[in-house]
Amino acid sequence: KAVVSTQSTGGHVAFVFSGTKVTSDKYLWAMKSGYRLTGYDSTKVYTSLSAATKICASSATCKGVTSEGSKKYRTNNNNAPTVAKGMVAYIRGDKYHVEADIYYSEKSIPEAT
Repeated sequence: KAVVSTQSTGGHVAFVFSGTKVTSDKYLWAMKSGYRLTGYDSTKVYTSLSAATKICASSATCKGVTSEGSKKYRTNNNNAPTVAKGMVAYIRGDKYHVEADIYYSEKSIPEAT
């Protein structure tokens, strides 16, 4: 879960994370143990999280990845987690960049007036 903590100039938002975050392929991924995402984005099964997140990051329809077991990762087109014992959902967030150890989203937001 991310909580907005500050806004930098240029319309970027800095986030402070509680819990576990994963960074891969210039995206932030929220990890949620004991949950899965529904709706497969493809029929392919990946043997590593990094391979699955790489494919998901390049897909316009992929919203996250579910670890369904040992070396079994699937890409999903839904980002609403549902309870699933033994599984882990990785929900794709925004692209980011890092400045002075702070992660900033690359999503533009309107400047306050």
